[in-house]
Amino acid sequence: MTDTNLTFSSSGAATKVSVRFREGLDSSRKHIKLNENSDVGTKNSIVVDEKPIYTVAYWSIRGLGAPLRMMLSAARVDHDILLYDIVENLDKGGWTSDYFEEKPRLISQYNCPLLNLPYIVVDKSKQNAKENLRIISQTNACLSFLGKALGMFGKNEVETSQCEELLCEIYDLRNTMVAFAYGDNDGSKDFAEATLKSGMKNLNKLENWFKLQNGGCYLVGKSFTAPDFHLYEMLDQYQCMCQYYKLGDFFEELPFLKKFKNGFEALEENKPYLESWLHKDLPFNNCMAKFASLPGPSLYKYGDTEKATW
Repeated sequence: MTDTNLTFSSSGAATKVSVRFREGLDSSRKHIKLNENSDVGTKNSIVVDEKPIYTVAYWSIRGLGAPLRMMLSAARVDHDILLYDIVENLDKGGWTSDYFEEKPRLISQYNCPLLNLPYIVVDKSKQNAKENLRIISQTNACLSFLGKALGMFGKNEVETSQCEELLCEIYDLRNTMVAFAYGDNDGSKDFAEATLKSGMKNLNKLENWFKLQNGGCYLVGKSFTAPDFHLYEMLDQYQCMCQYYKLGDFFEELPFLKKFKNGFEALEENKPYLESWLHKDLPFNNCMAKFASLPGPSLYKYGDTEKATW
């Protein structure tokens, strides 16, 4: 057994970003200002305020981490972010990450055998006692947990079930993109077209979902729910793919999804995150991906480390 007064730490394997929502910020603390009420800290910035309840850990890309980060920002909840880099393995070839060495330690130290990225650390104790510290893994589990914790998982049993259904549907949409970005293909326009065709099966379902509800900025009810944030991220990635490969207007046959995306972007709650470097300067996918492995999107080539500015 480990000491019950241990504090969660990533032992320096990840870049820590502190996100705080308040006024009167001391500029000497190396924070990047988002707006007059919020700020996102730079790499390993020092913040002399209370430790936040939530820490979100993921690769140093948007990917599955983006919806979780965006939810907390929309709710104006202080939190920390851990960003793990994947880098070239110069000795053996291929890729490596400090996360792979840290993962077994975290599993053992915090009794979390299911640990994977993304994960959320929940610490509700000012004393950081281990019994008050939880780690939640698996994407939909993380989205569901934050949704419930932030009041973004429906107002009743029907809406909660809808949130659960939609999270699964959107993950199917993501899996199609993941197969293209990381699968056995050459990343060509032909494969991008096939990806779009396959993704349209899920996109048409989601278009019809909005059609039945007469459109709007929210998938469920009249306020934010967890699926909104994952859907927004996937629409952004599919739209960028169509622009990058010149596949035409992504939203041509998806007017309700276009209305959702435009409306969601315009909501005041989302502006701090969408205007930050976490959204603008991180790539959709990791360095080995065949699409959007650099911001832009653009393509990262093995060895071009000077281009990985984030």
